[in-house]
Formats: sequence, C-alpha cells, structure tokens
Amino acid sequence: MRRNIGILVFFLVLTAPIFCQDEKQPDCPKISVSGPSGLPLISTDGVIFDFDASIEDPHPEIIGFSWIATGGEIIDGQNTPHIRVRQPEVEVGGNVTATIYVSGFPNGCRNTDSATAGLTIGRPARKIDEYDSVSLRKEKARIDAALSQFKKEPNMFLFVVMQAPAADKRLDARLRTIGEYIGATLPADRFTLKTINAKHVHMIIFLIPPGTSLPF
Repeated sequence: MRRNIGILVFFLVLTAPIFCQDEKQPDCPKISVSGPSGLPLISTDGVIFDFDASIEDPHPEIIGFSWIATGGEIIDGQNTPHIRVRQPEVEVGGNVTATIYVSGFPNGCRNTDSATAGLTIGRPARKIDEYDSVSLRKEKARIDAALSQFKKEPNMFLFVVMQAPAADKRLDARLRTIGEYIGATLPADRFTLKTINAKHVHMIIFLIPPGTSLPF
C-alpha cells in the first residue's frame, strides 16, 4: 500500500508542470505612468506637477483608478488617468512620486506603476508672465513689467522663451528686437532668450534664482 502511494505522489509531481501548462495565462494589459507632463507650474505655495497613466490593449471593460502621492498632495484628478500634485514650497527640491493602482485587470496581472519628478534646486524658477502673439507695443509693456519685477530681485536671472513655428522667419527678427530692448536695461549676462518650435506663438518669462537650472 505504501509503495502504491509513493508511486502516485511521484506521478503527480512529474505531471504537475504539464497540467499548469494547459492553464490559459491571462492576457494582461500594460499600465504605465509618465510625468511630469509639460512644465511644472510654479505658484506662491509650491510647485505643481502633472502625471498621466496609460493602458495598452487588451483594455479591460471595467477600470478603476486610485492614486497615491508621496512628497506632495493630490489636488485634482483622483480616480482618473490624470492627476495634478502640489509639492509644498517647504519641500521644493525633493522628489514627488505618483503611484497608480488600477482595478479591473485580470487576476495575476500587474496593476500598478509609478513615476517620480522633482526640481533639483533649492528654489524653483518662477514664471512671472506668459502671453500669446501681441503687438510690439504691448509686448514691450509686458517686458517692462517683467523688468520692474526683476529690479525688485536683482540677484535673479531673466529667462524669456518664445514658442513659435520654426518656419516663420519673421519671428527671428522679433526675438532680436526683444533682446535689444531688454539689453538696453540689463547686462548681457543677466538674461537669455530661447526659441522652441511650436504651432502657435506663445511667450513665457521666468525669473531664475542663482544656481537654478533653466526650465527648458
């Protein structure tokens, strides 16, 4: 009798992998988190980062989203694929990690992912103005306001970004005009201009603290 039991156990051990191979493995969706998407937003009480989750096919019919943020507070988008996280000013310079948990995936499928973001500086770059295409007169008025802000914090660095279609060569002359206008007030080592290819004209002006990396 004992010999028969031993033979049976040995047979089950040998055939177990065969039975497991016959089981259909779940067809798992792929979840990924990316971020921050776009520029971090600088506010008076911290930095705001955007994170996005994406799911590749096969897509489950019923999905629930739940986010957890460390190093910051979720201020918008909980239970959706997109969230916004605010990092308090006192924590700027550290990292923010956003982790998503998705319900509705088949059993055995990985249902979580995360992404980490942060500004590796003690003080973040501060956006002080942004605007779309305006007349040169109005643009000089916006620059004058930025220069007035700069004079209140003279240890800062002025950074002007022009997002515009690369094919429009007229904008190169416009940028040179802006540079000459700023250069009449500030030394050349206190400001810089940069162009970024985009569909539409959009200007952004930053004040950059000493030792801080440029946001673009």
